[in-house]
Amino acid sequence: MIVVCDSSTLIALSAIGQLGLLQKRCENAELVIPKAVWREVVYPNSHPEGAPFDHYGPLQSGEAIRYAREIIEFVRNKMA
Repeated sequence: MIVVCDSSTLIALSAIGQLGLLQKRCENAELVIPKAVWREVVYPNSHPEGAPFDHYGPLQSGEAIRYAREIIEFVRNKMA
């Protein structure tokens, strides 16, 4: 199974110090982070709107994690 990660997931998990959750939840899958996503996360000043961490707080991060868990569960059920 291939899991493609978006920047919101990486930023949200990073904001609360839980990047390990992504690796743990996808341990039996190939985790793909597109170059554009990597650039957005690593070089936040490349966006005219400003750095992503200026727009994400604990509430948004928690919400993104809940959505990510729902997506992971959905994909796992479809692949079973």
